[in-house]
Amino acid sequence: MPTGFKLPLKENVSGGIALSKGDENNDKIVKLGLAATDNLNSFQQNIGIGQDMIFDLGDPALRGLLVVKIKKLFARFELQKRFKLLTDTLQWSEISNSGELQLKFRYMDIETEEEKLFSKNFKAGE
Repeated sequence: MPTGFKLPLKENVSGGIALSKGDENNDKIVKLGLAATDNLNSFQQNIGIGQDMIFDLGDPALRGLLVVKIKKLFARFELQKRFKLLTDTLQWSEISNSGELQLKFRYMDIETEEEKLFSKNFKAGE
Protein backbone atom coordinates (compact mmCIF):
# COMPACT_ATOMS: atom_id res chain seq x y z
CA MET A 1 0.00 0.00 0.00
CA PRO A 2 1.49 3.39 -1.00
CA THR A 3 2.34 5.63 1.93
CA GLY A 4 3.63 9.21 2.07
CA PHE A 5 3.53 12.40 4.11
CA LYS A 6 0.17 14.14 4.52
CA LEU A 7 0.03 17.50 2.83
CA PRO A 8 0.06 20.06 4.24
CA LEU A 9 2.61 18.64 6.65
CA LYS A 10 1.30 18.14 10.16
CA GLU A 11 2.14 16.01 13.14
CA ASN A 12 0.40 12.87 14.25
CA VAL A 13 -0.72 12.10 17.82
CA SER A 14 2.72 10.79 18.81
CA GLY A 15 4.56 13.88 17.56
CA GLY A 16 5.83 12.40 14.27
CA ILE A 17 4.80 13.40 10.77
CA ALA A 18 1.25 12.39 9.81
CA LEU A 19 1.11 9.93 6.91
CA SER A 20 -1.37 9.41 4.11
CA LYS A 21 -2.05 5.93 2.78
CA GLY A 22 -3.82 4.21 -0.08
CA ASP A 23 -6.27 6.26 -2.13
CA GLU A 24 -5.55 9.43 -0.15
CA ASN A 25 -1.85 9.17 -0.98
CA ASN A 26 -2.50 8.31 -4.63
CA ASP A 27 -4.77 11.34 -4.99
CA LYS A 28 -2.05 13.51 -3.47
CA ILE A 29 0.56 12.15 -5.93
CA VAL A 30 -1.65 12.92 -8.95
CA LYS A 31 -2.46 16.43 -7.67
CA LEU A 32 1.20 17.19 -7.02
CA GLY A 33 2.09 15.91 -10.48
CA LEU A 34 -0.46 18.29 -11.98
CA ALA A 35 0.63 21.28 -9.89
CA ALA A 36 2.43 24.35 -11.19
CA THR A 37 5.95 23.22 -10.24
CA ASP A 38 8.08 25.79 -12.04
CA ASN A 39 11.28 26.27 -10.05
CA LEU A 40 14.94 27.27 -10.22
CA ASN A 41 16.33 23.77 -9.67
CA SER A 42 18.11 22.98 -12.93
CA PHE A 43 17.63 19.23 -12.41
CA GLN A 44 13.86 19.41 -11.93
CA GLN A 45 12.55 21.62 -14.72
CA ASN A 46 9.18 21.10 -16.37
CA ILE A 47 8.05 18.31 -14.05
CA GLY A 48 4.50 19.61 -13.59
CA ILE A 49 1.99 21.15 -15.95
CA GLY A 50 3.35 24.64 -15.29
CA GLN A 51 1.86 28.04 -14.57
CA ASP A 52 0.54 28.66 -18.09
CA MET A 53 -2.65 26.87 -17.07
CA ILE A 54 -3.44 29.77 -14.74
CA PHE A 55 -3.34 32.52 -17.31
CA ASP A 56 -4.76 31.39 -20.65
CA LEU A 57 -7.01 28.37 -20.36
CA GLY A 58 -9.25 29.71 -23.13
CA ASP A 59 -6.51 29.04 -25.67
CA PRO A 60 -7.15 25.65 -27.34
CA ALA A 61 -3.43 25.34 -28.19
CA LEU A 62 -2.53 25.68 -24.51
CA ARG A 63 -5.12 23.07 -23.54
CA GLY A 64 -3.55 20.73 -26.11
CA LEU A 65 -0.12 21.38 -24.59
CA LEU A 66 -1.49 20.61 -21.12
CA VAL A 67 -2.92 17.32 -22.40
CA VAL A 68 0.54 16.43 -23.76
CA LYS A 69 2.11 17.24 -20.38
CA ILE A 70 -0.51 15.12 -18.59
CA LYS A 71 0.26 12.21 -20.92
CA LYS A 72 4.00 12.57 -20.21
CA LEU A 73 3.33 12.69 -16.47
CA PHE A 74 1.29 9.49 -16.61
CA ALA A 75 3.94 7.84 -18.78
CA ARG A 76 6.33 8.41 -15.85
CA PHE A 77 3.73 7.09 -13.40
CA GLU A 78 3.31 4.00 -15.57
CA LEU A 79 7.07 3.35 -15.57
CA GLN A 80 6.94 3.58 -11.76
CA LYS A 81 4.07 1.05 -11.83
CA ARG A 82 1.70 3.52 -10.14
CA PHE A 83 -0.99 4.70 -12.55
CA LYS A 84 -2.04 4.30 -16.18
CA LEU A 85 -3.91 7.13 -17.88
CA LEU A 86 -7.06 6.12 -19.73
CA THR A 87 -6.30 8.53 -22.56
CA ASP A 88 -9.68 8.49 -24.27
CA THR A 89 -11.33 9.87 -21.10
CA LEU A 90 -9.49 13.24 -21.11
CA GLN A 91 -12.00 16.04 -21.55
CA TRP A 92 -12.26 19.79 -21.00
CA SER A 93 -15.64 21.35 -20.37
CA GLU A 94 -16.71 24.92 -19.66
CA ILE A 95 -18.73 25.57 -16.53
CA SER A 96 -21.54 27.94 -17.47
CA ASN A 97 -21.37 31.54 -16.21
CA SER A 98 -18.39 30.89 -13.93
CA GLY A 99 -15.41 31.52 -16.21
CA GLU A 100 -14.02 28.13 -15.18
CA LEU A 101 -12.89 25.15 -17.18
CA GLN A 102 -13.11 21.64 -15.80
CA LEU A 103 -10.59 18.94 -16.63
CA LYS A 104 -11.73 15.36 -16.12
CA PHE A 105 -10.06 12.06 -16.83
CA ARG A 106 -9.91 8.52 -15.57
CA TYR A 107 -6.81 6.56 -14.66
CA MET A 108 -6.08 3.03 -13.48
CA ASP A 109 -4.29 2.35 -10.21
CA ILE A 110 -1.88 -0.34 -11.41
CA GLU A 111 -1.43 -1.92 -7.97
CA THR A 112 -5.13 -2.38 -7.20
CA GLU A 113 -6.41 -2.38 -10.81
CA GLU A 114 -9.11 0.10 -9.76
CA GLU A 115 -10.29 2.88 -12.04
CA LYS A 116 -10.21 6.38 -10.53
CA LEU A 117 -11.77 9.65 -11.65
CA PHE A 118 -9.79 12.89 -11.48
CA SER A 119 -11.57 16.20 -11.80
CA LYS A 120 -10.20 19.72 -11.32
CA ASN A 121 -11.65 23.14 -12.00
CA PHE A 122 -9.36 25.85 -13.34
CA LYS A 123 -10.17 29.54 -13.21
CA ALA A 124 -8.05 32.12 -14.97
CA GLY A 125 -5.98 34.18 -12.55
CA GLU A 126 -6.16 31.76 -9.63
